[in-house]
Amino acid sequence: MNFAYGWAFSKTRPQGLLQHHHHRVVRGRCLLIGSIELDSILTGMLRITTGPLAVIARLDLNYVGYGIVGSRRHLADRLRVWKYGRIEEKWTARLDTDQ
Repeated sequence: MNFAYGWAFSKTRPQGLLQHHHHRVVRGRCLLIGSIELDSILTGMLRITTGPLAVIARLDLNYVGYGIVGSRRHLADRLRVWKYGRIEEKWTARLDTDQ
């Protein structure tokens, strides 16, 4: 993992930071869906009908999926701003002048 993250943050790979961010987002989505599924199983087994766990268990995963698609759209918009706004070049230029 040390090699993988070092490679992702290297200055020779300008898209490295974005790739690292993308992997974090994907892991977060997986954790979200898995947590909701686990919660629904546990509330069913333990017969929990009230409280925050029951509310989370009753979430419709279709709507959660809509939220994930919306977040993907947001990420795509951010990538466009990154590319066409030349954010990497501006950050690199700022770092070079600070040294």
